[in-house]
Amino acid sequence: MPLAHGSLIYDNSEPVPVLLLRIAAGVVEENHLDGARSHHVLIAGAIAEALGLEPASVLKAADVDRPA
Repeated sequence: MPLAHGSLIYDNSEPVPVLLLRIAAGVVEENHLDGARSHHVLIAGAIAEALGLEPASVLKAADVDRPA
């Protein structure tokens, strides 16, 4: 991931794939992770490890972007 110019991460567990993350140049630019879904938490952990971040910071970014 750190070497990729851009990455799109989708959740394909639903009938229609849903964009979870858009990453450009190692920066998460769009984040739709849901911390209540266990597979989203696992994805956040994998992304955090790849980018040298803490998993909580990846999930927290999703909470900030989500409307109340």
